[in-house]
Amino acid sequence: MKKVRPFISTLVLLLLAFTLTGCIDRIFNLEIKEVEAPTFRLDEDEDGTFLLTMLCATKGATIRYEYNGKWPNQNSLKYTEPIEIKEDTVIYAKGFKKNYWSSMVSSFYKSFFVESVAISPSGGFFITPPTITLECPTEDTVIYYSLDGSTPTEESILYEAPFEITSNCVLKARAIRRNWTSVRVTEALFNVCEISSEMVYIPGGTFFMGRTKGEGESDEYPPHNVEIAAFYMDKYPVTNGQYRFTTGIGADISHHIQMDVPTQNKTWNQAIQYCNLRSIAEGFTPVYSLNGSTDPADWGVVPPSESSSAWNGMICNWDANGYRLPTEAEWEYAARGGLNTPNYFYSGSDDINTVAWYYGNSGGTSSIVGEKSANRLGICDMSGNIREWCWDWYDAQYYANSPTSNPRGPDSGNYHVLRGGYWGDFPSYCQVSHRFIHITPFSTSYANGFRVCRSAQ
Repeated sequence: MKKVRPFISTLVLLLLAFTLTGCIDRIFNLEIKEVEAPTFRLDEDEDGTFLLTMLCATKGATIRYEYNGKWPNQNSLKYTEPIEIKEDTVIYAKGFKKNYWSSMVSSFYKSFFVESVAISPSGGFFITPPTITLECPTEDTVIYYSLDGSTPTEESILYEAPFEITSNCVLKARAIRRNWTSVRVTEALFNVCEISSEMVYIPGGTFFMGRTKGEGESDEYPPHNVEIAAFYMDKYPVTNGQYRFTTGIGADISHHIQMDVPTQNKTWNQAIQYCNLRSIAEGFTPVYSLNGSTDPADWGVVPPSESSSAWNGMICNWDANGYRLPTEAEWEYAARGGLNTPNYFYSGSDDINTVAWYYGNSGGTSSIVGEKSANRLGICDMSGNIREWCWDWYDAQYYANSPTSNPRGPDSGNYHVLRGGYWGDFPSYCQVSHRFIHITPFSTSYANGFRVCRSAQ
């Protein structure tokens, strides 16, 4: 009997263990369930109000939630009715029910984007300072802007009223509303340059054209007597600002381009086009015509190479009162101040440094027009800064048989004449009698620009 009792005790313990295990299984498998994770529905009413509804598929479950990164628990906000969403919002929600495992966490995210700022005017080229207006369609915003190209922040300039832009700049603007996403930056480029179109009256007269002192190139001889009718000439070479304003070409180019220096890299054809565009803009009769039209819009694109001969038939109406290139004789007459006395090497002086930008003083670049002394007639930059296109075709022997009254050059040729020297030239090339040639009407160079004149009628 002593050996039987331990066996019975062991059997009782095993039966009890099996019984408890079954109870635990029933507890876990039959009574404890997990609450379904909450879901979200966002509705927008007719007024643009957003309402967030939270739903849970587990009947009788309670939804609790937290804003902006906090993890929900049984003490969090209890969801009872739709929530109005009116700013950037992050919500985490969790379902709870007695005798149920709590649900997985669900997340909701809604962003509100501030609309772009409208800049008026929207950039461009201006000859007077434009007044800038900034507007944002999104309500309750404040606008910040910068004028140096940097991205606007709340540390930038606060827009409070329309303002003027008085110099070249990149304007950037952004609207900000508290707790709304604001990433849209509006950008506009403004080129502001006062256009000086001052012209000088050149009275008619007679002068000696060509090399009158010192030694020069063979095509500067012989010096000969020429009579010139009165005309008007630009006081300065055509600047980047004038060219862009008149032609509309390059008005959106980087604000780093200086507007009050001579325009360069211009072909003879582009100078002709500019003359008619400026004449039309200012109400004068255009001088040049091609295929019967004085409107450059009818001429097609500016010829890019010698294979394009479409513009070779350009006709000049000398009786029209519009803008044109000076003849070679007009150019030299104006450069000499209308007289040969005093008989200067350069336009206004024998000292090149007082009247011209050339390789010895230019620093390797063009300069603002009018910074050197004018000649007797009040005209500037005729001996340096930029070479200037003339109307005439080039002929090395032309001076030997040139008309004595208002010569206009040969009837045809391969090259047009440039006068005046440029910022990279030697002094001898800047003298008033020097003729620069071997340039076709479609050729460009950083040395080449122009100034225009009008007949005095």
